[in-house]
Amino acid sequence: MSASRGCRQRGFTLLEITIVLAVMAILGLILAPSIISFLNQSRLARAENDVRLIAGAVVEFVEDNGFHPQWADGQRNTRIQLLVSPGATGEGQPGAEQWLNTQPGSIDLISNQLVNNRPSFGATGYPLKTALSGTGWNGPYLASHLPEDPWGNRYVINVEHLSNSIDAMEADGKQEKRAVWVLSAGPDGIFDTAYPTSSSQLRSNAVASPADISARVQ
Repeated sequence: MSASRGCRQRGFTLLEITIVLAVMAILGLILAPSIISFLNQSRLARAENDVRLIAGAVVEFVEDNGFHPQWADGQRNTRIQLLVSPGATGEGQPGAEQWLNTQPGSIDLISNQLVNNRPSFGATGYPLKTALSGTGWNGPYLASHLPEDPWGNRYVINVEHLSNSIDAMEADGKQEKRAVWVLSAGPDGIFDTAYPTSSSQLRSNAVASPADISARVQ
């Protein structure tokens, strides 16, 4: 066997392996913060895009149907309070607990209203749009079934406060309209935006918490 061939077949020494591992560890420590930051920014960007898409889908639904996706059945007999995506309910700060509603008669999946036209408690969906009717369900309004947000929690919309009234007051003329939000609880999984009750989140002064990912519908 020639000397040159023997050199080619010689493996790494323990010292060389140790040096390579040390260099890889140092590179990992240097790059880890950048990788984590990139992943966090990607999650935020996805959530921000999702809430904008959902808000736009609600607007398109209203334009086609002439009413809002706030009904438990296609005949519009029973209103719901929230539309939600799959995912964990998360937590809520005081004043924001209603975003966590899980009562079957009070919530429906976003996909049931904006993708499938199958409101949870109805035997049939909303009437479909036809050339003769000029109005009706003409979805899907979202490209696919909406998953949970990037942190495994659900998106929520307080559809109970959607209103067809064009002025600042509700139909009864007594109460000012409430803000309607599409929300993700964000990285911490805690809803910080106050739920629009009779004493908070009027349309004239509504503000979403910067800790949540939000898009305004009304």
